[in-house]
Amino acid sequence: MVEENNEFEDVFEDVEKTVSEDCPRYGSAEWSDYVLSKLTAEEKDENGRPKCDGLRRVCHELFDVIESEPYGYRVIENEGKITDVVVQWRLEFVPRKTYVFTEGLKIPSVKIGAIASANELNVNKPFNKFLPAMADTRAESRAYKKGLLLNCVTSEEMQEPEVEEVGPATEGQLKMSSIMMKNLNISKDKFMKHHRKDISKAKGPKLVLENLTKAEMSKVNTILNRYQTNGNTEIPAEILNG
Repeated sequence: MVEENNEFEDVFEDVEKTVSEDCPRYGSAEWSDYVLSKLTAEEKDENGRPKCDGLRRVCHELFDVIESEPYGYRVIENEGKITDVVVQWRLEFVPRKTYVFTEGLKIPSVKIGAIASANELNVNKPFNKFLPAMADTRAESRAYKKGLLLNCVTSEEMQEPEVEEVGPATEGQLKMSSIMMKNLNISKDKFMKHHRKDISKAKGPKLVLENLTKAEMSKVNTILNRYQTNGNTEIPAEILNG
Protein backbone atom coordinates (compact mmCIF):
# COMPACT_ATOMS: atom_id res chain seq x y z
CA MET A 1 0.00 0.00 0.00
CA VAL A 2 1.48 3.35 -1.05
CA GLU A 3 0.89 6.11 1.49
CA GLU A 4 1.16 9.84 1.24
CA ASN A 5 3.21 11.81 3.70
CA ASN A 6 2.53 15.41 4.58
CA GLU A 7 4.42 16.80 7.57
CA PHE A 8 4.25 20.42 8.63
CA GLU A 9 5.36 21.48 12.06
CA ASP A 10 3.97 24.86 12.95
CA VAL A 11 6.90 26.40 14.81
CA PHE A 12 6.92 29.87 13.35
CA GLU A 13 6.00 31.64 16.57
CA ASP A 14 9.22 33.67 16.61
CA VAL A 15 8.51 35.25 13.25
CA GLU A 16 8.86 39.02 13.49
CA LYS A 17 7.11 40.11 10.31
CA THR A 18 6.59 39.23 6.67
CA VAL A 19 9.32 40.17 4.22
CA SER A 20 7.21 42.81 2.48
CA GLU A 21 3.73 44.20 2.40
CA ASP A 22 3.12 42.23 -0.81
CA CYS A 23 3.98 38.82 0.62
CA PRO A 24 1.52 37.46 3.22
CA ARG A 25 2.48 35.00 5.89
CA TYR A 26 2.74 31.38 4.78
CA GLY A 27 -0.60 29.71 5.48
CA SER A 28 -2.48 32.94 6.19
CA ALA A 29 -5.95 33.65 4.80
CA GLU A 30 -4.41 35.79 2.05
CA TRP A 31 -1.77 33.23 1.12
CA SER A 32 -3.60 31.16 -1.55
CA ASP A 33 -4.79 34.17 -3.54
CA TYR A 34 -1.28 35.59 -3.42
CA VAL A 35 0.26 32.38 -4.77
CA LEU A 36 -2.28 32.09 -7.59
CA SER A 37 -1.67 35.72 -8.53
CA LYS A 38 1.98 34.88 -9.16
CA LEU A 39 1.05 32.53 -12.03
CA THR A 40 1.18 33.89 -15.57
CA ALA A 41 -1.56 33.27 -18.13
CA GLU A 42 0.66 30.68 -19.84
CA GLU A 43 0.98 28.81 -16.54
CA LYS A 44 -2.77 28.13 -16.35
CA ASP A 45 -4.97 26.03 -18.63
CA GLU A 46 -8.09 27.28 -20.40
CA ASN A 47 -10.12 26.66 -17.24
CA GLY A 48 -7.76 28.64 -15.04
CA ARG A 49 -6.22 25.61 -13.35
CA PRO A 50 -2.52 25.93 -12.47
CA LYS A 51 -0.02 23.90 -14.48
CA CYS A 52 2.93 22.02 -13.04
CA ASP A 53 5.58 24.27 -14.61
CA GLY A 54 3.96 27.35 -13.07
CA LEU A 55 3.67 25.79 -9.61
CA ARG A 56 7.30 24.67 -9.85
CA ARG A 57 8.48 28.19 -10.69
CA VAL A 58 6.43 29.85 -7.94
CA CYS A 59 7.55 27.29 -5.38
CA HIS A 60 11.22 27.97 -6.16
CA GLU A 61 10.57 31.70 -6.17
CA LEU A 62 8.94 31.78 -2.73
CA PHE A 63 10.79 28.96 -0.96
CA ASP A 64 14.29 27.66 -0.45
CA VAL A 65 13.78 24.23 -1.99
CA ILE A 66 15.95 21.56 -0.42
CA GLU A 67 14.67 18.57 -2.35
CA SER A 68 12.10 17.93 -5.05
CA GLU A 69 12.25 14.54 -6.73
CA PRO A 70 10.42 11.24 -7.30
CA TYR A 71 11.28 8.48 -4.86
CA GLY A 72 8.86 5.67 -5.66
CA TYR A 73 7.61 4.10 -8.85
CA ARG A 74 5.43 1.07 -9.41
CA VAL A 75 3.12 -0.54 -11.91
CA ILE A 76 -0.15 -1.90 -10.53
CA GLU A 77 -2.15 -4.50 -12.44
CA ASN A 78 -5.84 -4.25 -11.58
CA GLU A 79 -7.05 -7.80 -12.18
CA GLY A 80 -5.06 -7.77 -15.41
CA LYS A 81 -7.47 -5.32 -17.02
CA ILE A 82 -6.13 -1.83 -16.35
CA THR A 83 -2.53 -0.96 -15.64
CA ASP A 84 -1.82 1.99 -13.36
CA VAL A 85 1.58 3.63 -13.27
CA VAL A 86 2.06 5.14 -9.80
CA VAL A 87 4.72 7.68 -8.83
CA GLN A 88 5.55 9.09 -5.39
CA TRP A 89 7.14 12.52 -5.04
CA ARG A 90 8.83 14.20 -2.12
CA LEU A 91 9.29 17.90 -1.61
CA GLU A 92 11.19 19.59 1.19
CA PHE A 93 11.61 23.32 1.53
CA VAL A 94 12.04 26.21 3.93
CA PRO A 95 9.58 29.11 3.52
CA ARG A 96 12.42 31.46 4.39
CA LYS A 97 11.60 34.05 1.74
CA THR A 98 8.14 34.65 3.20
CA TYR A 99 9.47 35.62 6.65
CA VAL A 100 12.01 37.68 8.52
CA PHE A 101 13.18 35.39 11.31
CA THR A 102 14.69 36.25 14.65
CA GLU A 103 18.47 36.10 14.34
CA GLY A 104 19.82 32.70 15.36
CA LEU A 105 16.44 30.97 15.08
CA LYS A 106 16.70 27.49 13.61
CA ILE A 107 14.31 27.51 10.67
CA PRO A 108 12.42 24.22 10.24
CA SER A 109 11.77 22.70 6.85
CA VAL A 110 8.41 21.62 5.50
CA LYS A 111 8.21 18.07 4.16
CA ILE A 112 5.56 17.06 1.64
CA GLY A 113 4.77 13.68 0.13
CA ALA A 114 2.53 13.19 -2.89
CA ILE A 115 1.33 10.30 -5.00
CA ALA A 116 -0.31 10.18 -8.42
CA SER A 117 -1.24 7.58 -11.01
CA ALA A 118 -1.84 7.45 -14.73
CA ASN A 119 -3.49 4.87 -16.93
CA GLU A 120 -4.73 4.66 -20.49
CA LEU A 121 -8.27 5.56 -19.45
CA ASN A 122 -7.58 8.75 -17.47
CA VAL A 123 -4.99 10.32 -19.76
CA ASN A 124 -5.88 11.96 -23.06
CA LYS A 125 -4.42 10.88 -26.38
CA PRO A 126 -1.61 11.04 -27.46
CA PHE A 127 -0.24 11.40 -23.92
CA ASN A 128 -1.66 8.03 -22.85
CA LYS A 129 1.35 6.52 -24.62
CA PHE A 130 3.61 8.11 -22.00
CA LEU A 131 2.09 6.95 -18.72
CA PRO A 132 5.29 7.08 -16.59
CA ALA A 133 5.90 10.70 -17.61
CA MET A 134 2.27 11.65 -16.96
CA ALA A 135 2.24 10.02 -13.52
CA ASP A 136 5.54 11.74 -12.70
CA THR A 137 4.20 15.17 -13.72
CA ARG A 138 0.97 14.66 -11.79
CA ALA A 139 2.83 13.64 -8.64
CA GLU A 140 5.18 16.62 -8.92
CA SER A 141 2.27 18.99 -9.53
CA ARG A 142 0.39 17.61 -6.54
CA ALA A 143 3.44 18.00 -4.29
CA TYR A 144 3.82 21.67 -5.22
CA LYS A 145 0.09 22.25 -4.77
CA LYS A 146 0.23 20.78 -1.27
CA GLY A 147 3.41 22.64 -0.39
CA LEU A 148 1.89 25.91 -1.57
CA LEU A 149 -1.26 25.14 0.47
CA LEU A 150 -3.57 25.50 -2.54
CA ASN A 151 -7.09 24.10 -2.33
CA CYS A 152 -7.58 23.52 -6.03
CA VAL A 153 -7.15 20.91 -8.74
CA THR A 154 -4.19 21.24 -11.08
CA SER A 155 -4.40 21.02 -14.85
CA GLU A 156 -2.54 17.71 -14.91
CA GLU A 157 -4.89 16.14 -12.35
CA MET A 158 -8.03 16.98 -14.33
CA GLN A 159 -7.20 15.39 -17.67
CA GLU A 160 -10.19 13.36 -18.80
CA PRO A 161 -10.21 10.61 -21.43
CA GLU A 162 -11.58 11.64 -24.79
CA VAL A 163 -14.55 9.42 -25.68
CA GLU A 164 -17.25 9.48 -28.29
CA GLU A 165 -20.36 10.74 -26.54
CA VAL A 166 -22.79 8.67 -28.64
CA GLY A 167 -23.89 5.15 -27.72
CA PRO A 168 -23.74 3.01 -24.58
CA ALA A 169 -20.93 3.24 -22.04
CA THR A 170 -17.80 1.35 -23.02
CA GLU A 171 -16.37 -1.61 -21.15
CA GLY A 172 -13.34 0.51 -20.30
CA GLN A 173 -15.48 3.23 -18.72
CA LEU A 174 -17.35 0.67 -16.62
CA LYS A 175 -14.12 -1.00 -15.49
CA MET A 176 -12.65 2.34 -14.46
CA SER A 177 -15.71 3.34 -12.41
CA SER A 178 -15.81 -0.08 -10.74
CA ILE A 179 -12.15 0.13 -9.72
CA MET A 180 -12.45 3.68 -8.39
CA MET A 181 -15.61 2.89 -6.42
CA LYS A 182 -13.93 -0.14 -4.89
CA ASN A 183 -10.80 1.82 -3.97
CA LEU A 184 -12.88 4.66 -2.49
CA ASN A 185 -15.30 2.32 -0.67
CA ILE A 186 -18.26 3.87 -2.50
CA SER A 187 -21.59 2.07 -2.88
CA LYS A 188 -22.63 1.95 -6.53
CA ASP A 189 -26.36 2.21 -5.80
CA LYS A 190 -25.91 5.01 -3.26
CA PHE A 191 -23.64 6.90 -5.65
CA MET A 192 -26.14 6.67 -8.50
CA LYS A 193 -28.98 7.88 -6.29
CA HIS A 194 -26.98 10.76 -4.80
CA HIS A 195 -25.61 11.99 -8.13
CA ARG A 196 -28.62 11.26 -10.34
CA LYS A 197 -29.12 14.92 -11.31
CA ASP A 198 -25.39 15.34 -11.98
CA ILE A 199 -25.33 12.34 -14.32
CA SER A 200 -28.58 12.52 -16.30
CA LYS A 201 -31.54 14.83 -16.78
CA ALA A 202 -33.76 11.98 -17.96
CA LYS A 203 -36.78 11.21 -15.79
CA GLY A 204 -38.09 7.76 -14.99
CA PRO A 205 -36.83 4.73 -13.05
CA LYS A 206 -33.60 4.82 -11.08
CA LEU A 207 -30.36 5.02 -13.02
CA VAL A 208 -28.43 1.80 -13.50
CA LEU A 209 -24.69 2.20 -13.99
CA GLU A 210 -24.47 -0.54 -16.61
CA ASN A 211 -27.22 1.10 -18.72
CA LEU A 212 -25.66 4.57 -18.94
CA THR A 213 -24.59 6.23 -22.17
CA LYS A 214 -20.97 7.17 -22.88
CA ALA A 215 -21.74 10.80 -22.06
CA GLU A 216 -23.38 9.89 -18.76
CA MET A 217 -20.59 7.47 -17.87
CA SER A 218 -18.05 10.18 -18.57
CA LYS A 219 -19.76 12.32 -15.91
CA VAL A 220 -19.64 9.43 -13.43
CA ASN A 221 -15.90 8.98 -13.89
CA THR A 222 -15.30 12.72 -13.71
CA ILE A 223 -16.96 12.81 -10.27
CA LEU A 224 -15.02 9.73 -9.12
CA ASN A 225 -11.76 11.19 -10.38
CA ARG A 226 -12.46 14.34 -8.38
CA TYR A 227 -13.07 12.31 -5.23
CA GLN A 228 -9.89 10.36 -5.84
CA THR A 229 -7.88 13.53 -6.41
CA ASN A 230 -9.18 15.56 -3.47
CA GLY A 231 -9.24 12.78 -0.90
CA ASN A 232 -11.81 10.98 1.21
CA THR A 233 -12.86 14.10 3.13
CA GLU A 234 -14.87 15.30 0.11
CA ILE A 235 -16.86 12.07 -0.31
CA PRO A 236 -20.39 12.34 1.19
CA ALA A 237 -20.83 9.83 4.00
CA GLU A 238 -24.20 8.74 2.61
CA ILE A 239 -22.64 7.17 -0.51
CA LEU A 240 -20.07 5.04 1.32
CA ASN A 241 -20.48 1.30 1.84
CA GLY A 242 -21.70 0.18 5.23
